[in-house]
Amino acid sequence: MDIVDAEVIVVGAGPTGVSAAWPIVEAGISVLLVDGGEAWRLPSGERPPLAEARGRSDAARWFVGPQGRSLTATAGTSPKLRTSMPHGAIETYLAANRIEASNFTPIGVLAHGGLSNIWGAGASAFDSTDLTGWPLAVGDLLPSYQRIAQRIGLSGSADDDMAGVHGTGWPVAPAIALGDGIENLLSRYAARRQRGMPFSLGRTRLAVLSHEHDGRNACTRDNFCMWQCRRGAIYNAADELDRLRAHANVRIVPRTVVQRIRPHGALWQVEANDAHGQHIVLVARRLVLAAGVLPTTRLVLDAVSECGTQRRLLTTPATTLVSVDLRRIGSVPQDRGLALGNVAFAVPGSDGLDAFGTIFPLSGVAAGDLAAAMPLSTRTALGLVRDLGSAMLATLVFLPGAFSRHVVTLKRDRDGRGILNVSGSWSTDLNEALRDRVRKIKKGLLMLGCVPLPRPIRPHPAGSESHYAGTLPMGELTSSIGEVRGAPGLYIADASTFPTLSAKSHTFTAMANADRIGSAIVSTLRD
Repeated sequence: MDIVDAEVIVVGAGPTGVSAAWPIVEAGISVLLVDGGEAWRLPSGERPPLAEARGRSDAARWFVGPQGRSLTATAGTSPKLRTSMPHGAIETYLAANRIEASNFTPIGVLAHGGLSNIWGAGASAFDSTDLTGWPLAVGDLLPSYQRIAQRIGLSGSADDDMAGVHGTGWPVAPAIALGDGIENLLSRYAARRQRGMPFSLGRTRLAVLSHEHDGRNACTRDNFCMWQCRRGAIYNAADELDRLRAHANVRIVPRTVVQRIRPHGALWQVEANDAHGQHIVLVARRLVLAAGVLPTTRLVLDAVSECGTQRRLLTTPATTLVSVDLRRIGSVPQDRGLALGNVAFAVPGSDGLDAFGTIFPLSGVAAGDLAAAMPLSTRTALGLVRDLGSAMLATLVFLPGAFSRHVVTLKRDRDGRGILNVSGSWSTDLNEALRDRVRKIKKGLLMLGCVPLPRPIRPHPAGSESHYAGTLPMGELTSSIGEVRGAPGLYIADASTFPTLSAKSHTFTAMANADRIGSAIVSTLRD
């Protein structure tokens, strides 16, 4: 007789894995949560607000990141890849998950919480337009949006011009106080919004606490967001694992990377390498993959023996603008703030597609990253940051995944092991679409008194924004509840199943969909 290790195995302890696990755990069903990483350890000792830390002799341990990685700024990639991630983290992730890439920058980490260790905490929901082509409606996700919002805590505005874009119908705490510069920008927008503004502007909807919630502390606006939040104010799925462990029907297996999955009669068999490098086999009645789009895709294509077939991978092309707020020149830098997207905007496109983005004050970004984003020599750019830093804003722009032409293909090495190859490419009309959106954004910024610095408009390196989806879409390879066709009992709970990818932040929707799938699995086990 086969020994069943749990009724359900969930692979991945990131936002979607945790969200899929919760309804199953709360139903009293045994769950084994397998994750390739462990908790990241932050530097010990109290950390002052960023403005105070900049004047201290021991500040290097906070500013330069692990092994000094933040000193190697690269245009078009997130500062958090250097300020928060351990040295070699991405390379370790790719090797462990057997992922290779060309013309594509795959981002991933082997750590509890996954990419929620380094995300921007944007928590916008998808609307009916975003779900066009999905076998779902907004109403199918609404109960899960409500549960996720209640569980993780959201902050923002429920009545400005972006509230409808972010979504309504679930609890949202008051927004975190913004600095005078951003508040003044919003006031200028309110005064000009009826004068042909080319975009809608409002506060960003964030998974950041403005008040204490479920044992997590509220944001203190210390501006250290790029170097990992020490208070737990920014949602990180890793912070939920202790709560899950408190349930007797849960066991969490860290530092265990899944190598292969196989059907085993009416069960599913998981083959993995554990923390000691030993090969282990786990068995469950239901298997839920939430390991991230690329690892999940490799495991599924290997399990269904789909080798050599190209599958489309969706990402959101992105670009960055830097502008100077003329009204802030000469102002005193503010000691307190939120170093994430303070305000969000939505831009209609001439072809019916939207752009979405956020505007950051630059007080909480490493100077090297600012210099890398400017069309100037490093010395000149650093001087500009020194003289005008309090008046400078970064605008991060995303376009929908429809412009993606990336493909993934399962290959086999000489030992017959599956390797996922990612090849990056954009549609031929992307550059013109970016220029169209950026022209509108620049026009709006000028109307608000902000002068964009001139620089070539080009997308960030493909994949560097880490918004991945669509390799195993619902309605094609999977059912509407994420079950792989022809593989009963195998479910996908991450964004691999998204048929399309909005320009909006997609993590909140991925978590809601995972919650929905977890609830559906409970029903199958009770039938």
